[in-house]
Amino acid sequence: MKATVLHSKSVVTVAIILMLFMLFGANALNGQMPKPQTLEQDNSMFPWKLQSKTAEEITRIDPAISMDLLKEDGRVIQGAYPQVLTAFEKEGFAKTDVDQIVAFTWKDYRNNHPSRKLDSSQFVKEASENFGGLRVSSKPRGAEVYVDGRKWPDPTDCSGVTHSGRRKIILRKEGYKDVDDYVDVIAGKWTAFNRELQKK
Repeated sequence: MKATVLHSKSVVTVAIILMLFMLFGANALNGQMPKPQTLEQDNSMFPWKLQSKTAEEITRIDPAISMDLLKEDGRVIQGAYPQVLTAFEKEGFAKTDVDQIVAFTWKDYRNNHPSRKLDSSQFVKEASENFGGLRVSSKPRGAEVYVDGRKWPDPTDCSGVTHSGRRKIILRKEGYKDVDDYVDVIAGKWTAFNRELQKK
């Protein structure tokens, strides 16, 4: 009788272990239950590293944003990307510039519309109407560049993407007076900003 009870308990134990293994995999046997998937672990919807990084930035700004919404955004952006790339490449933008424009467009859209559904044609329109390229040069070269108060990573002569419209530019170089001026960046095009620096 005692052996039958022990045998029954063994069968139940084996059955529970098998169920756990089937439901949760080998980790369950080590006492490790599966954890909820985070954005960092599920990048299947974000094939570009920059896009994945942008998704993480969006969740930092708005931790309550739906993961399903971001995944759907990823699918929409993948569909829109070839059109955005073609439009900007025609105007001399490199693929790295277009990747930045895609990231900036997505971040702006989610900042302004935390829960609104994104569609492909809308994304292409937002990107092409709100961003352009800026080429900044100075004589002599090597001045620090600030666009709307943000320092660019490279000194003059340099180029980058930014919001279209009126932008404030500051150039700083040791031994020279600061340049503090404005430029109108044209959407979907490259705009040049050239200045000769004056010695102090």
